[in-house]
Amino acid sequence: MGKFTFNFELNNKQNEDGTHNILIRVSKNRVPKRVSTEFNVKKEHWITKGKLKQTVKSGIRGDLRADFINESLEETVDNEKVKIRKFESRFRELTVDEVQASLQGKNYKEPIYTNSELQDLFKYAEIWEKRLAEAKKWGDRDLKKGSINILKGFHTKPTLFFHEIDYDFLNKYKSWLENHEKDYDEGTVHHRLKTIRRFFNMAIDEKIINPSLYPFRLFKLKKPEHAKKVKLKEDQIELIENYKCRPGRQEESRDFSILAFMFQGIRAGDLLSIKCNQIDSNYVSYKTAKGRKDKTAKLYEKSSKIIYKYMRGPEDYLFSFMDD
Repeated sequence: MGKFTFNFELNNKQNEDGTHNILIRVSKNRVPKRVSTEFNVKKEHWITKGKLKQTVKSGIRGDLRADFINESLEETVDNEKVKIRKFESRFRELTVDEVQASLQGKNYKEPIYTNSELQDLFKYAEIWEKRLAEAKKWGDRDLKKGSINILKGFHTKPTLFFHEIDYDFLNKYKSWLENHEKDYDEGTVHHRLKTIRRFFNMAIDEKIINPSLYPFRLFKLKKPEHAKKVKLKEDQIELIENYKCRPGRQEESRDFSILAFMFQGIRAGDLLSIKCNQIDSNYVSYKTAKGRKDKTAKLYEKSSKIIYKYMRGPEDYLFSFMDD
């Protein structure tokens, strides 16, 4: 996020009366734009050294109108700086093209917001967590919530507005993810960044933010190479099954892991969301959080024994983890 700098300079093109037009040069991230003013002076009256009110580095002297012109130019720049501060504090970061257009008399375009509070990504994520919980998409909710919690570890301020998340921010966050935790592999880093991209897309679809804020046109996400899956061996599964656990959560966690294996690698969120009324004597029926597909898992002697250990009321979740 760069800052705007302003200066004055003369147009190289000479007018018929021997004067040159005074230009306002506005720059950001070393990208300059120029705007014509109403004032024209001769070259011999132009100076390029010294500062006037620490806002400009150029001005004129030796002309009867010098004080008036210098003060008018400074006032124009000061007024524009105030407009920039007000706009960026309420909405988003401006571009140098927008400031150039404003100096030419155009107004800044305010984004179409339905709720200014939702410009904060953290607040917007909270709303979506509630929506996903109401839709009983526990797995999707927990994945997004986990990614936001990790982001809060990087950005420790209480708010993070969409306009603050630009190319530089994403690069720094990516580097932080890669270096902060050793167990953040390429796939995990990709997932954390993809979650931010998803929130941007949803906010744009809901007209919460302006599409011009979207940073992923420049910051490209590359799909990681899929890690080779390693299957548990039979003797390893037996070690888990025969592990002597303490009654309570430790035993329930072990049984949860065994059942996930017996259900052919069911996603943790899908298994957690299963209620007792979705189980009969032969099958467990459930809907996947990813893709919303209907699935069934056949019950065998071992899996039935585990399930009936935790059966409760029809509307209760099979595992008590969801009671917390």
